[in-house]
Amino acid sequence: MFEIPLDEQVISSAIGLPGAAKHGALCGLVSGTLMFIGIWGRKHSIPDSEISDQCNRFSTAFEKRFASLQCSVLRPEGFHPDNPPHLCGPITCQALELSIQFLTNVIL
Repeated sequence: MFEIPLDEQVISSAIGLPGAAKHGALCGLVSGTLMFIGIWGRKHSIPDSEISDQCNRFSTAFEKRFASLQCSVLRPEGFHPDNPPHLCGPITCQALELSIQFLTNVIL
């Protein structure tokens, strides 16, 4: 959507993000957006302190909307092989809407 090419290393670095590699910690929907805010900010020469402030604002908005940043709360059943497919589908769609809205209204 924002037409920023990502180096293969960036994609590779995100492999373990969902729930801190399925430990139930920081949701990958949060950490992925925080990574993007950093990428966008550096591309547009935004000072690191402002990038950090925007990351804080996004995290606060996410927590306000979903009541947590943690997979253990957002996905209380954890990560098990017998979970139905696409268990995070509904929250993923809602989180993407929030991320896009935040990015277009605050960052861009």
